[in-house]
Amino acid sequence: MKIVLLLTQIKMLILGFAEAVIALRIIPSLVVIAYTWFVWHVWQWFASLPHPTDSQMGALTSVLGLAAAVFGFYINGGNKFDWGRFDTVRNNVSQQLFAAKRPPVD
Repeated sequence: MKIVLLLTQIKMLILGFAEAVIALRIIPSLVVIAYTWFVWHVWQWFASLPHPTDSQMGALTSVLGLAAAVFGFYINGGNKFDWGRFDTVRNNVSQQLFAAKRPPVD
C-alpha cells in the first residue's frame, strides 16, 4: 500500500511539473528566442555584405518571412493540458492519503 501511495505521489509530482512547463510555455518561448537570435545574426550577415546578390536577398527574405509563421504558431498555440484529468488524479490521491491515515475501526 505504501509503495502504491509513493508511486502515486511521484506521478503527482510529474504531472505538476508538466502542468508548470505547459502553463509557462517554456518550450515555445525558447523556440521564439532561438529564432529571434537566428534572425538577428542573418540580418547582421546581410548588412555586412558590400554588394548583396539577389539570392542573398532572397535568403534574408525567406528567414524574415518565416519569422511571422514562427511567431504565429507561438501566439496561436495554447494550453492543451487536460485539467479535468489532473484534478481527478489529485482527488484520488487525496482520498488514498486520508484513507491511509485513518485508524482501523475495531
